[in-house]
Amino acid sequence: MNSDFLRLYRSLFHWREDLYAYRREKEKKSGYYPTYQFDRNSFRKHQAKGRNLANFEEKTLAPLTDSVIIRHLKGKWFWNLIALPLQWKSVQEGNSDFLNPQTFIPYSDQRTFLSTIKFSLTLLET
Repeated sequence: MNSDFLRLYRSLFHWREDLYAYRREKEKKSGYYPTYQFDRNSFRKHQAKGRNLANFEEKTLAPLTDSVIIRHLKGKWFWNLIALPLQWKSVQEGNSDFLNPQTFIPYSDQRTFLSTIKFSLTLLET
């Protein structure tokens, strides 16, 4: 992954660094869930007692790192990062905006701003 591309990507999006969510589909349910770090052996012992992740106390939120972002951009992990700025309801509620990095004021037309960004997908391959 080209470091210039990663820098561009980080300049376009603002997110919480202390956690990220992943998409999970199980049976007929789907949704986004926080990702945790924990010792797998301790968790297996916890499960053997009939318990689950919700009541497992030895877990911490997994931080959003460059390696997580790279896996996402390469299509190995999917989570909702780019769709949110395009959802009108989120923009109206002030929950998702691209910001001018010099002023931190949202661009008035999010879609127009996105259309001005040009980069090559080959940057992902380096």
